[in-house]
Amino acid sequence: MDDKRIKDMIKMDGWKNLFTGLGGKADKKTHTKARPDGFLLDAELETIYADDGLGANIIDFLPEDMMKRGWHYEFKNQKEGLEDLSDEYNSFFAHIMAIDKLTNALKWSRLYGGGVLLLGAFDGNELEEPLNIRAIKDFENLKFIPRNNIMYGTIQWQMDPAKERYGLPEIYPLTFRIGRDFIVKEVHWTRVIELHGIEIPTSQSSLIPPDYRYWGISELQRVQDKLKDVAGAFGSLSNLLHELSIGKYKFRDLADILAAPDGDKLIQKRLQSMDLMKSTFHSLIMDTDEDFIRDSATFTGVPEVMYQFFMLICSASNYPMTRLFGISPGGLNSTGDGDTYRYYDKVESEQKRKLLPILDRLTYIYSEWKNIEKPKIIFNPIEQMTEKEQAEIDEKKANTEKKKQETYQGYIDMGIMTPEIVEELEFGDTLKEIAKKVGSSKDSEELPPVSEA
Repeated sequence: MDDKRIKDMIKMDGWKNLFTGLGGKADKKTHTKARPDGFLLDAELETIYADDGLGANIIDFLPEDMMKRGWHYEFKNQKEGLEDLSDEYNSFFAHIMAIDKLTNALKWSRLYGGGVLLLGAFDGNELEEPLNIRAIKDFENLKFIPRNNIMYGTIQWQMDPAKERYGLPEIYPLTFRIGRDFIVKEVHWTRVIELHGIEIPTSQSSLIPPDYRYWGISELQRVQDKLKDVAGAFGSLSNLLHELSIGKYKFRDLADILAAPDGDKLIQKRLQSMDLMKSTFHSLIMDTDEDFIRDSATFTGVPEVMYQFFMLICSASNYPMTRLFGISPGGLNSTGDGDTYRYYDKVESEQKRKLLPILDRLTYIYSEWKNIEKPKIIFNPIEQMTEKEQAEIDEKKANTEKKKQETYQGYIDMGIMTPEIVEELEFGDTLKEIAKKVGSSKDSEELPPVSEA
């Protein structure tokens, strides 16, 4: 038996069932292949955002949830009784309208697939020159420049492998609209903060325009088919509502009546009179040869089908049903709390990935400009706690801090630590770090455990 026939037999035996047809031409799943969806152009993205409320919500909700609870600051020097600088940083962010500007920047980067946040810092240098933080005279605003306003083909890249920014842009050619005119300005990388869209697998890079390979794609690219499906389902349902209840009239010799002069007008007049007569208080008078029947459409199973479309779009967009549609998921004793908590985790993750680097860069520039301490950014909880829950947390923290202080004082009394070492521990150290500062790992084994919040 030749090799080819052996291979054919193995293929037939492994992948096809001659009796059921599975794996053969009659098996429809064998002809179902993954293919790239039509790539959405910028004009199409803007149209979806402007005309499709669901598409706009997919873009808007996550950035709004990332920003709505805000953040606070933690300073190391606060532990030493120095001035709290929170108000100064809050004033700076209020001056540049950071809440609105950052919310919009996150939205537009999700819509367009990325862009840069231009820092409105005036240091006396040109835009193509590095930002001199110490020479800043004023910091006026933040301006988001979407990916489609960055001339990708003329970006100046860092090509020196020895440089830290090897393979990254050095100069961004940004397009600005002034009135009816457009101008291009070259901007140094120190004056912008990059925001990226959804990262593309390397194997798919050849299927998309070059600039998307660096920046990423829009959030709407993944859900475009689902948006079409939901819109089509609602459109079909809307059409069905027009045929929810249809009245049928029977006339004897209808064809002959219509063939006569003004026959159609006579029929219309008769129908109008009958429609006007129908009510709870009026009887419908008909000839013995006439008849009236009302057919009502049934919507059995339609809500279940629509619900499946809702689940599909929620899964594709990473939103829970409660957030995207304001309804609880179906199922026995289902409240949607589990999905909501997972969404909160998503929001917190995006805060750390997308928002924190921006805030960290801004606080660094301001701290260097004003020569003050740079804070640690701490996001406020996404979920709003009750007064009782907040009081319990505050009490727990206070008790923990009291136990720490009592423990440290015990170390001092025993001569294990000095007050100077305790001061270094005020910002929070683990037992291993304490042992290093004490200088004896052997002694650390004898240290009683320190309660931590």
